Amino acid sequence: MFKKLCLICLFAWTSFSLSYSQDEFPICGVGHEDIKIITERLLENKADLAQNKNRVRFRETIYVPIVFHLVARNDGSGRISETAVLDRLCELNEDFEGTDIQFFLQELNYFDNTTVFSNHKGTEFTFMSFERKAGAINVYIIQNADTGTDLTGGRTEGYYIGNPALDWIVIRKSAMENSNIAFTHEMGHYFTLLHTFNGWDQEVYDPAVHGNPAPSNSPRGITTERVNRDNCNSEGDFLCDTPPDYGFGFGWNECEYTPQVLDPNGDLVDPDEVNFMSYFLRCPLDQYNFSESQTELMYNDLTQTPSRAALVDANPDNTSTIDGTMSLTAPVDGAATNSLTSADLSWEPLDGADQYLVQIARTPAFTGSTTFAVVTNTNSVTVEDLRESTNYFWRVRPFNSYFTCRGFSAIETFKTEIVSGVNSIEAIQSWSVYPNPLSNGRRLELNMQSNNNIIGQVRLLNYSGKEIQNYGNVSIGTGGNNLHFDLSNVGSGLYILQLSSPLGSLTEKVIVLD
Repeated sequence: MFKKLCLICLFAWTSFSLSYSQDEFPICGVGHEDIKIITERLLENKADLAQNKNRVRFRETIYVPIVFHLVARNDGSGRISETAVLDRLCELNEDFEGTDIQFFLQELNYFDNTTVFSNHKGTEFTFMSFERKAGAINVYIIQNADTGTDLTGGRTEGYYIGNPALDWIVIRKSAMENSNIAFTHEMGHYFTLLHTFNGWDQEVYDPAVHGNPAPSNSPRGITTERVNRDNCNSEGDFLCDTPPDYGFGFGWNECEYTPQVLDPNGDLVDPDEVNFMSYFLRCPLDQYNFSESQTELMYNDLTQTPSRAALVDANPDNTSTIDGTMSLTAPVDGAATNSLTSADLSWEPLDGADQYLVQIARTPAFTGSTTFAVVTNTNSVTVEDLRESTNYFWRVRPFNSYFTCRGFSAIETFKTEIVSGVNSIEAIQSWSVYPNPLSNGRRLELNMQSNNNIIGQVRLLNYSGKEIQNYGNVSIGTGGNNLHFDLSNVGSGLYILQLSSPLGSLTEKVIVLD
C-alpha cells in the first residue's frame, strides 16, 4: 500500500514554521460558508448514527462514481495527464480501505477553457456548471485552485464546495501530479468531515499571539477543544476519537509534534499527526488514516443523505484486478511504420482490462509537450499527425473503471519512415517507376525484371500510408515486365506505390505534380 505526501489547508503561521514560506505552503481552501454546510450535515449524521447505532454493523462496500474534469487552456495545453489521474484514483481507493467506500472512474471529461483553467472563480455557475455531471462526484483539475476568499497565506491545493447546486471538488493540477493526501483530504470534506483543528483553520495557533496555555476560544469564536474530552462532542471537529489540534501541522517540518502547547485547562496537547484531516506533511505516507468516528460519519453521509442516493445506486461494470504480462505486438520493437505521419499500434489484451492508456513520446521519459496519450477500449489504435522520420517511444497501461493500479508495459520504439526502394521480393531482380515525378493525368509505368512467375497486388498509398487506389492483382512473368497504372484521379503530392505478394513487398516513392 503506497500513500502520499500531504495536501493541506491554511494560512498565517509564524513561530514553528521551518521549511515552507506562507506563499508556498499547501493549504485547503474550504471557506466559511462551506464549513457551515459541512458542520450542519456532520451534526445531522451524528444524530442519525446515535439513533441507529446498529445500522452500520453489516454494511457492504459501496462503489462511488467519479467524473474527472481534465481542464486545459482553450488550445488544449496544460491538461493533467491521464497517468496522474489513474495513479491518484488508485491511491484514493487505498486510502479508503477499511471504510467500505471505494471509487470508480465514470468518465474522463476533457474540458478546454482558459478562464476555468487559470482563474476559475466566477465560472462556477457558468462554464463549470455546464460541464457538471449528475449522479457522480465531480472533480475539476485546474492550474490554479485559489478561491479568492479571505483566507490568507499558503498555496491552495484544493477545496470542497458544499453549495448543493455545485457539490464538487476543485483541486490544483500540481497536487494531483504526485503522491500526496490532497485528494483524500478533500474527499473527507465531501463526506462531511471537518479539519481536526476546526476553529483554528483561519488562524492557526501561535504562542506569541495566543499565549500558552491556549485561549478559551479559537480565533473563529469557537470554544477551544480540551484534552480531557469534556467538550469533544460539541467543539473542534465534534469527534471524540480525534484529539485536540489547533492547526499545529501548518508549517511543521517533522511528523512528531514536539512543542509543549497547553490547552485552556493547562493539559499538554498531543495531536494526531497522521489523520487525513490534519495539516501535518512529514509523516510516513502509509500511516495516514481516518478515525473510527470519521469512517462511520462518511459511510452514514453516503448512505443516508438523500442528495447522495444517486452515488449509492451507481456501480462499476468491472471490479477485476488485472494480472499477466502486457505484450506489445505491432510494430515490432524498433521497426519502421511504413508511414511518415502515422502508426498502427497493437498489443495483447489482458483479462480484467477493458480500457487501455497508450502513451507516445519522443523521449523515453514520456514528459514534455511532445508526449501525448490515447485512451481506447480495444487492443489497437492508429495514431496520426506524427512527425516525419522520427523515432518514437510507446507503452500501454491496462485498466478498468475500478482497478487503475496496474502500471505500464515495457517501453518499445518505432520510427515514422517509409521503407522505400528496397527489394524485399527475392525473385524481383530490379524494379523502377517512370516518369517520376510525373504530371497529373499521366500514366505511371512500372518496369521490373523477375526470375520467377509471381502474382502480386499493386496499391497506391498516400504520404501517411492510407490506401488511395487499389489496382488489384497483377501477373508478373519470368523476365522483363512492363505495367501501366492510371493516376489521372490523383491530386498532386507524394505517394507510395506498393507491390505486395506472398513472397514479400516492394515500395517506391512517387511524386505527382500539378
